[in-house]
Amino acid sequence: MPMIDVTLPAGLLTASGKDELASRLTAALLAAEGAPDTSYVRAIAWCFFDERPLGAIQIGGRPARVPVYRVVLTIPEGSPALSGPFRLVNRARLVRAVTEHVLAVEGTPYSDADAARVWVQLREIKDGYWGSVGGIGRMEDIASVAGIPPNGTLTEHGGRVRAALDAAELAPADVLVPLEGRSW
Repeated sequence: MPMIDVTLPAGLLTASGKDELASRLTAALLAAEGAPDTSYVRAIAWCFFDERPLGAIQIGGRPARVPVYRVVLTIPEGSPALSGPFRLVNRARLVRAVTEHVLAVEGTPYSDADAARVWVQLREIKDGYWGSVGGIGRMEDIASVAGIPPNGTLTEHGGRVRAALDAAELAPADVLVPLEGRSW
């Protein structure tokens, strides 16, 4: 259940730019976690854009003169590739990939000077502290939703999550389809 929060200046990216960035960041985070990039996994990987008005982002007590980004990646504690023996290397690769994707979607070639405008924070949520479908999801539940349960079957909560995703039309068919014509 990775969550991605991107804070950026309002109007900096177009709607299609945000769509592209969300897709790129989702793919990068899933790969870094060692999770399969499937429709069910994408349905539980959400990206939120928090656009701030001019002057609302400050650096050193003054309004930022250049666009800056904060990307917060929230992952379950125990994600195999990010918590295992190669965790530091994999986390560094993830931060680099996120930074490259942000700059690419912005239309800026990578440089250390431009990379300094993108800050990435990784947050781990302890096992048993994720809530979804009105209940607590543990790592084995997340794995079962992803189709990689240890014993080959869905956990009770994982089954509830998959059924709820299907009922809410979040997965598998609608996960990458624009929800045009729907009112919220």
